[in-house]
Amino acid sequence: MAANEPIDPRGRLAISQWPDDAPRGAVSTLCAEHGISRQSFYEIGKRVRTDGPAAVLEPRSRRRRSSPPKLTQVDAFDHIYNTQRPHQGLPGRLTPLAAWQAEPPRPARSRTDPSTSRPYPS
Repeated sequence: MAANEPIDPRGRLAISQWPDDAPRGAVSTLCAEHGISRQSFYEIGKRVRTDGPAAVLEPRSRRRRSSPPKLTQVDAFDHIYNTQRPHQGLPGRLTPLAAWQAEPPRPARSRTDPSTSRPYPS
């Protein structure tokens, strides 16, 4: 089984019904039969103890718990300070205050994307 494939529900059911007094070597045998790693077995077993046997029958969502934060004022300052300055100081007459109040650079307009093009002057 590949690392990204979800574990078969039959394997999850077998883990949820796993006895505490199983004989030595039974975990390795079960993992080999269902094509899972022992690490996955113990992670699901821990979930059985915390969430209950019914919770492990369905795999958890693979969606990230949070999205990356939006660019903040500090990030915009850092971007300007670290990319648009020579080795010492800010570029030209740009002061730290002006860099702090500046907005992050916008992506270049696309010639093929009509939503970013300006209408022709009349």
